[in-house]
Amino acid sequence: MVEPKELIDLSLRLENRMFNLHKCGKAYNDKSRSLIFNLSDTRNPEPFLALVTRKVTPEDFVSLDPKQLASSKMKKEREASVMKGLWNKRTDWDKELVKNDEKYKGMFKCEECDSDRTGFI
Repeated sequence: MVEPKELIDLSLRLENRMFNLHKCGKAYNDKSRSLIFNLSDTRNPEPFLALVTRKVTPEDFVSLDPKQLASSKMKKEREASVMKGLWNKRTDWDKELVKNDEKYKGMFKCEECDSDRTGFI
């Protein structure tokens, strides 16, 4: 259990760092909304726990990218999406599929090993 004094100290340090970085205005408001959302999200307790357990200092927490504040599940989904995008951009995907398909039969036999899994790869 975290003491109320500790939470107040953390929040004041967060606020102080926010003010030093952004002063006030749109950037300050946007960043504060983002931090409040990430700290109060019940589906992603990781940012709050990192702050309370002091894995991340309040000063560093303010500087974190929103992608770093995402849950582990969301990070994995984003990584999978990036990999899928890279896969779709590949120009040799058909060759890769041929390599991995055990049922693939080529148009001719290899003279060295007599395999019929041949092609122009």
